[in-house]
Amino acid sequence: GDHAKEVSLTGSFTNWIDSIPMEKRATHFCVTTQLPIGIHHFKFIVDGEWKVSSESETMIDLNGNANNCISVRRASVPKHIIPKEWKERSDKSPVMSPATIQRNQLMLPGVNQFKCSKPSPNTPVKGVYNTDIHNSSKHKLLIITVGLPARGKSFISQKLSRYLDWLGFPSQVFDICTYRKQILGKFYNHDWYDPDNFEASKLRTKIATVALDDIFTWFKEEDGTVAVLDGTNCSKKRREYILELVKSQKPELVIRPIFLEIIVNDPEVVMSNILANVNSPDYFGMDKETVIDDLTQKIRNYRKIYEPVDDNKRYIRVFDAGKQIVTNRVTGFLLGKVSFYLSNFRTNTKDIYFVRHGQSEYNVKQLIGGDSGLTPRGFEFASLLKNWAETNIPTASEELSLWSSTMVRAIQTAEGVPCGQYIRWKILEEIEAGVCDSMTYEEIEEKFPDEFEARSKDKLRYRYPRGESYEDLIRRVEPVIIELERRSTPVMIVAHQAILRCMYAYFRDFPRDQVPHIKFPSECVVKVTPQAFGAKEERFYLTSNSHQ
Repeated sequence: GDHAKEVSLTGSFTNWIDSIPMEKRATHFCVTTQLPIGIHHFKFIVDGEWKVSSESETMIDLNGNANNCISVRRASVPKHIIPKEWKERSDKSPVMSPATIQRNQLMLPGVNQFKCSKPSPNTPVKGVYNTDIHNSSKHKLLIITVGLPARGKSFISQKLSRYLDWLGFPSQVFDICTYRKQILGKFYNHDWYDPDNFEASKLRTKIATVALDDIFTWFKEEDGTVAVLDGTNCSKKRREYILELVKSQKPELVIRPIFLEIIVNDPEVVMSNILANVNSPDYFGMDKETVIDDLTQKIRNYRKIYEPVDDNKRYIRVFDAGKQIVTNRVTGFLLGKVSFYLSNFRTNTKDIYFVRHGQSEYNVKQLIGGDSGLTPRGFEFASLLKNWAETNIPTASEELSLWSSTMVRAIQTAEGVPCGQYIRWKILEEIEAGVCDSMTYEEIEEKFPDEFEARSKDKLRYRYPRGESYEDLIRRVEPVIIELERRSTPVMIVAHQAILRCMYAYFRDFPRDQVPHIKFPSECVVKVTPQAFGAKEERFYLTSNSHQ
């Protein structure tokens, strides 16, 4: 500015050590310097005081400091320049070698890449059905967590793995902490994690190698799709070691690695995560003060070697429990789902109440589907539910979000419950039975014996003619799950048995094949509270006739 005498520039490109003097021209200070490709943080030193300019873009760094920032990108190739491999061909069409053919990035159940070939006119083409069934593929995804202790890495890893598995991508968490206890057989305090403890460092590398070997075996023998290596992985050296082992699996396995870096600058969130570890398997039976002291010292040890993930690597970086998400080189359907989930996921604890609608007229007649109203017994349950909510959720009228399907029996059950918000969701409607709607199971067996038998053999993937399967239902209610993860206040869902089975299975971590067989009680409130290590459940039976 006009009053400044000396201005210099410093930033990440000088390691925040050296400064570059700026030349005053008229009313501004200027400098020309060459920067490498990437995103650079910088500040101005004005008469000895570090300052951030309001006229330039700003960004929060890993330590929570505000800096100016500049992005240096590669120069785009002018359109008139023809790629070399095109010049030697008269038709000017690109040469596509086998190595440059696009890979199958979808990684979806039932989606496989095949060689293109022209079938013989006399050779019948075999159809492939049941495309919902997962087919084997050598393309895998490895998610590697990065972050200091008490950052919520294990919680996020478990939730992310559960979400992907629930959607139909076989997923599993490989927890370094669990491997350490299995291999070493006992608890080690913070001294074991000191970077200067070279013997312990060798053991930690050995433990990581065993975990990765198990991941590779799981990929090959059990056809897993997504593995999460849950550990600190704070140093660049450790991460490069992991990547080398991953590369060594080619060509038998093509593993796409991505780093999931969890950064928490909020001291309150860190302390909350430390306290959550009191109930973790690692500190079982220890008092709170011992856990806090040990984890605090452990964090200090890891800070000595912590290095953020480089921008030339594929990563998703999560700040302060989802307040900010930064993605780098994230492409493809499956990684897009991971990024989408993490951008909506919150670590807040909230109560979720699952309630089946009261007895309907179709229930009495044992008919499936339809849109019938409640019976007198159903209205009695609706009244009991209203009274229960008033007694057991004191803040219901201000904080409770009440969600119901748009079907008559669900609306009649829910409409009397006190709440601060009432939403009717069409996607919460019962499974669509298609041509079997308004029929009893005996009638279905008589009129459609093949359909009845197919349903009994595979209830998860069976789809009613012109209707839905449970797999369809899981995809349908995914937006509800995402919205529940975003919430920090209690939610009550009044819906139908099939819908509730799908959502309950997600929070209670049921295998997909068991979803259609979950016994969900009627005339009962099922309260689920997601926590760092699992979920707490309580059941409240409101009538003597409550049953599963």
